[in-house]
Amino acid sequence: MIAIIGAGVSGLSCAWWLQRQGMAVRVFEAAERVGGKVSTLAADALCEQGPNMLLLDEELQQWLAELGLSPLWPEQGSGLRHVLRSGRYRPLPAGPWQLLAGSFLSWPAKWALLRGLLRPGSPKEAEASLAEFCRRRFGQEVLDKLLDPLAGGVFAGDPEELALEETLPRLARAAAQPLPLWRGLWRQRTARARMCTLQGGLQQLPQRLARDLDVRLGAPVTALRRDGEGWRLRTREGWTRAERVVLALPADAAAELLHPLAPEMADICRRIPYAPLAVVSTLLDGEAMDRPLPGYGALHPSGEGALTLGHLTVSNIYP
Repeated sequence: MIAIIGAGVSGLSCAWWLQRQGMAVRVFEAAERVGGKVSTLAADALCEQGPNMLLLDEELQQWLAELGLSPLWPEQGSGLRHVLRSGRYRPLPAGPWQLLAGSFLSWPAKWALLRGLLRPGSPKEAEASLAEFCRRRFGQEVLDKLLDPLAGGVFAGDPEELALEETLPRLARAAAQPLPLWRGLWRQRTARARMCTLQGGLQQLPQRLARDLDVRLGAPVTALRRDGEGWRLRTREGWTRAERVVLALPADAAAELLHPLAPEMADICRRIPYAPLAVVSTLLDGEAMDRPLPGYGALHPSGEGALTLGHLTVSNIYP
């Protein structure tokens, strides 16, 4: 038996695929529900208490179809985004050519953006941080007005520390090619993932995966021990033996189990930072709003000093 500790989306997905390969799998979850950070609240409207969407590529779409889950696509015209600048929301241009034609950037920044799009890339450039790549190729203004709000609002992170390959993989792949950057991006246009949610909310995914699995809820694993070639796991019901163990846990929780076995690895896990992020859902009467913001929502650059990283106008995106 393979023991999966943690019934979030990662643990459940791992268990589902292992079981499909014919392996015996059991999932242990400390909470009384599956899903981890993925949780949908049914109030007067569906509210996501964690992630709000999936980025659906062809492979993921095929898997959802196999699971019998239906994507819910955004409403037409919901893609308009805004950025907070000098205390006011301003529409964010949809692409590089709109940036060059509009007034979002100054003329020097437009020239820097155009030069950056025309310059060929190199494999080493793709290894840079988000901020380093943007500053070298497009300049500080593009970093401050575009990449900084993106890094904060989407990744809740510092662009100086975020890796380009991890945050914007399409851009990284284009930057690694000995072609003008715009051409590398154009070649990948058909591979772009599409934003969606699921009918009934994202919690449908972990609930559907758990339906086919042996999941033990309210069963925290409090200790791991080596047992010959296998493992022993201590739960409230006593010790359970497993041939293999997968830790699908937050890093600090994994560190507690790993410390007696691999203290150096546990120390590395403890040093992994997590963004102190809260998701707040606010339900308003749309007719009572004087000037509702159209489109998807807005991002807040760090220099604006805003309370939040941004907001999604979810009812504009999905019915």
